Amino acid sequence: MKPDEVMALTDEELRIKAAELMGWARHNVLWIRPGEDVRMAASRAFAEDVRPPDYPNAIAAAWELFDRLVAVHREPTVEAMMLDGKRQYHLSVYDRKGSINFGWDESAPRAITRAFILAMTQEDG
Repeated sequence: MKPDEVMALTDEELRIKAAELMGWARHNVLWIRPGEDVRMAASRAFAEDVRPPDYPNAIAAAWELFDRLVAVHREPTVEAMMLDGKRQYHLSVYDRKGSINFGWDESAPRAITRAFILAMTQEDG
């Protein structure tokens, strides 16, 4: 995805795109966890409402994205800075070729989610 496309995504769209990149799948109205089979997901659907984590709004969930970037040999760096009198969070992700992808926002989880999506959807080649 292009940076302007990622910056235009709503929180719900960010959550869904990040979830898909983390291995979550959707079958009709049912969310299926990574590694879970559809029948298992359907049988537990009556007992619990399972949805992907709220990556752009929950820092613990966003750190799962950060950890995934490290696991795929990316080099993420998070920093906070003041921009136009507002605190902005910035996540830089260097890929194997030295290219940089980054996400920024007034919210650290949202910045991490945006950078994750940009880094994981970057074309290799």
